[in-house]
Amino acid sequence: MSVYFGKYCNNIKNNDLNIGYMVKITICFNNAFVIREQKYLGPVAEHIWCKILEKNNNYLVVLVSNDSYFSTGNLNSPLKYGDKLKIKLHNIRIYKNPNSKEQEKLKEELIKFLQELPITEKEYIKTLPESEKCYYIQNLFSKKSKK
Repeated sequence: MSVYFGKYCNNIKNNDLNIGYMVKITICFNNAFVIREQKYLGPVAEHIWCKILEKNNNYLVVLVSNDSYFSTGNLNSPLKYGDKLKIKLHNIRIYKNPNSKEQEKLKEELIKFLQELPITEKEYIKTLPESEKCYYIQNLFSKKSKK
């Protein structure tokens, strides 16, 4: 199998989750193809956030909330924002309620961070392709948060 979902011993129960919650899953590639560089990288695990759209006793339907950087080959598109996946509970690495106070605080910090960026940085971000803007901002923000 060239691509599969990671499995976790997470003790998550179906009633722990609600429609609209965010779940982080892992997509494992035996030989990931890097779209931007047009080359194979070998084994890679990519973690992506997804929003729960539907719940069933056996599975969840989730909406991919960010673009993937890898695919299984140059003829296959990577996952992108808006794609839907069917996963099982053991595929969930972590989950969170996006309406929580913690999320609100993070959103406020991110807005403040973006407002305080130097104009040159803002201009550079505007030049990036849509698929790379969030990744770039996320990296900037995480570097600032670690200081």
